[in-house]
Amino acid sequence: MSPLREIAYRLDPALWVKEVLGVRPRPWQERFLRAPRGAQIAALTGRQGGKSTTACWALSHAAIFQPGSLSVVVCPSQRQSSELVRRVREAVLKAGGTFRLDNVFAVDRAG
Repeated sequence: MSPLREIAYRLDPALWVKEVLGVRPRPWQERFLRAPRGAQIAALTGRQGGKSTTACWALSHAAIFQPGSLSVVVCPSQRQSSELVRRVREAVLKAGGTFRLDNVFAVDRAG
């Protein structure tokens, strides 16, 4: 990856999702991904609206571009939490990342 492309991906998670993960986010998902770090966001969508998917993309972007960052996944059930961790793992691997720790409950990106 060229240094300019890496800077673009670091600054614009929605661009990274489009070009690296190969997914076209909806407009509300792009706004979610581009929100300032630490922003409080309410995603008012119906069931199956893409909330978990969008969170997965944001967590994956943080794992790739913010080494040592900590993201916590909290869902109503353990099954939902482990599913989200699995999807984050898949996105990071698709983007070329590797893990130091990788199990059902946690992933720790290497380097």
